[in-house]
Amino acid sequence: MIRHRAILWCAGLAAVVAGRVHAGPHEYGVLLGHIAPGIEYTSGEAYEGRSDVDDCSDAVCWAPVPEDPEQAVLIYILASFHESPGPIKVHSFEFGLGQYDMGSFSIADYGYGSAVQLDEVNQLASSGWPGPNEGIAVAWKYVSACEDELQELYWFAGYVYGPVEIPLGKDPTQDFAGVAVSEPPPSVRDDFEQLGTIAFGSGAEGDNPCNEGPIEHWGACCVGSDCEEMYLEDCEYRGGTYQGDGTDCFPDPCKPAVQTTWWKLKRLYSY
Repeated sequence: MIRHRAILWCAGLAAVVAGRVHAGPHEYGVLLGHIAPGIEYTSGEAYEGRSDVDDCSDAVCWAPVPEDPEQAVLIYILASFHESPGPIKVHSFEFGLGQYDMGSFSIADYGYGSAVQLDEVNQLASSGWPGPNEGIAVAWKYVSACEDELQELYWFAGYVYGPVEIPLGKDPTQDFAGVAVSEPPPSVRDDFEQLGTIAFGSGAEGDNPCNEGPIEHWGACCVGSDCEEMYLEDCEYRGGTYQGDGTDCFPDPCKPAVQTTWWKLKRLYSY
C-alpha cells in the first residue's frame, strides 16, 4: 500500500482532470516500465528512488519468468521528456494499466516514485486500482514540480507466475495518460506520446518506446480555407488546424460546406 496518506482534494487535481490541451512543454513525453534487476522485495521497505536508470533507453522492459515464484519483482514506471520542448515542470501525472492476465501477474505492493513531492499529495484512483484496465491521477504542489528529463513516477512489486505482457495505458476514468503543469495559469496537459509494455517470459514482448524515437505526425492542415499537407508542428506554427495523422487534401477538408436545400438539389437533378 502507499505509505504516505494522500489527501483527496478534488480541487488540487483540477489540472489533471481539466480539458486536454496539446503542444505544451511536455509534448512528446513517453511512459515506460523498468524491471529493476538485483532488488529483492521485502514488505515494509521503501522503494522510491531506486530505479537507477540514467537514460530511458537503458530501461529494462522484458525479463524471464523468475525461477522462484515467491520472490516479487520490482517494476518502476518512468516518464521521459528527452524529446520535449520544455521547460520540464511536472506537478501531476495520470496513467493506467491495460489488460493483463492476473493469473500470471499479481501486484502485492505499490507506491509513489521519487518524482512525487510528498508534502501535499492528492490522489484519485479508480475503484480497482491497481489492476487490469484501472488508472490513477496524482498531483502535488506546483512549487515542488519535478524538472528532471527522466522521472520516476510510480513503482509496483508483483509476483510473476508465467509469461505475461502488462501494457501501460490511459486512466479509463478520464481517458487520459499524461502530465500537467498548472502555473502560471491556464493549466496545460500533455498526452504521453507513446506508452510502453512490460513483459515476462518467452513469447511475451516488452516495449520501450524510448528506443523507437518520436512519432512523425504528417497530415492535412487547414490554414483558413487552404489545405496543405505538412507536419503537425508546422501546421501549429502557421496557426492552422491539423486534420489528423495520415489525412490528405483530397477530398479537400478545408473548404466550407455549401449551403443548399432539398428543393435546390431536386431541381438541379431534374433536368
